[in-house]
Amino acid sequence: MADKNYSKTNKISKKQDLENQQWLLEKYRLLAENSIDCIWTTDKNLVFTYVSPSLARILGFKPEEWIGTSLKSHVSEEEFRKGQKIIKKALEDYKNKNLKFITFETKAFNKRNQEVEIEVAGKILLDEKGEFIGFQGVTRDISQRKKIEKEVYISEERYRALFNTIGSCVAIYEAYQNGEDFIFRDVNKAAENLSQIKKEEVIGKKVTEIFPNIKEIGLFEIFRKVYKKGEIIHLPLVMYQDDRIHQWVENTVYKLPSGEIVAVYEDTSEQKKAEKALQESESKYRTIFENMASASCLDEVIYDNGKIVDYRILDVNPAYEELHGISRKKAIGSLASQLYGTGEAPYLDIYSQVVSTGKPASFETFFKPIQKHLYITASTPKPGLISIIATDITKLKETEQELRKLKDNLQQQVEEKTRQLQERVSELERFQKAAVDREFRIKALKEEIKRLNKDNPD
Repeated sequence: MADKNYSKTNKISKKQDLENQQWLLEKYRLLAENSIDCIWTTDKNLVFTYVSPSLARILGFKPEEWIGTSLKSHVSEEEFRKGQKIIKKALEDYKNKNLKFITFETKAFNKRNQEVEIEVAGKILLDEKGEFIGFQGVTRDISQRKKIEKEVYISEERYRALFNTIGSCVAIYEAYQNGEDFIFRDVNKAAENLSQIKKEEVIGKKVTEIFPNIKEIGLFEIFRKVYKKGEIIHLPLVMYQDDRIHQWVENTVYKLPSGEIVAVYEDTSEQKKAEKALQESESKYRTIFENMASASCLDEVIYDNGKIVDYRILDVNPAYEELHGISRKKAIGSLASQLYGTGEAPYLDIYSQVVSTGKPASFETFFKPIQKHLYITASTPKPGLISIIATDITKLKETEQELRKLKDNLQQQVEEKTRQLQERVSELERFQKAAVDREFRIKALKEEIKRLNKDNPD
């Protein structure tokens, strides 16, 4: 009786186990067939034995189109070689009893024979006895992720290029202990050059270490306000100095969504120096202008329907008066077309080009009204104005003409001497040829005498 009950119970248990196995198989089948990712298995030779329906979504193939085919037929030779190396490593790990999932990125051909970027996570497939029978894994379409990564990379590269090439100095800081100090996270090239720092030496260091007097100019307090309130604050022009640097700067500070703060600053030290130099040069300008050896004048162009048709003299120096024989009083305010008696403003085409392009021009000319050779340079100090400097090169031109004459005479003399030399050489060649012929005749005569003596010994 007991045996019958045990047998009955055993049958029920086996039935339940079978039902559980069927339920698990059904569960796994449903999971595999409804998975977004493609689940697959292969034999030892990488021939697919199972592929889930998600293959159609990823590559456009039906599972039955892959089952029974080799992995090699679905990837390029290059990708297959990469895969072989990974498989080789997995098999070595298996021999060392180190089974683990291996994840890598590769490319596979879709139905249109286009390569699709995929991510594969797989491992060695074992039978019930623990023997190697193939591979199993999951494939995921990562083409969209790769596209986003590429876009992010391009965006970061653009940001980095802009960050490093922008003329303004930029420094990014992270708050330390809720604003007790601020740590360098990044600086651009302009900041490195201006602040005389190296990026690799300041990253991770406190701003108070690099700029010890930052609190004295009020910038550190602005960092705190921006960090806590998220405001954009501008610090007007202020002098910063320590034992290392000394410069005029103005800062704009704002907060990033990440919580980091950014300081954009400009060095106006050069501007300050330029302003001072300009003030000093203004007092020297007249002295230089008045005492320069070349004739100089400042002219204003005259437009008619958008075209430059003339120019008016605004100022001239004493050298101009001497060169042209025109007084400063007469020149100032006069139109060039009338002042020089040329009918049209001299060299208007060249000066128009200078004003239009902003590019200076230099040229030599013979100016008929004063019968002199001039070397003229023209530039535009600001729109609508022409600065002209004329140097009298008449003597230089006369000297050049004399030199050309001397050169021509010297050339003639050289040619004559060369001709005479060639004649002497020809005479010497004729003499040498005659001497050689004579030597040959004498030698021949001696040989003939010697022969005759042999023939007639008495």
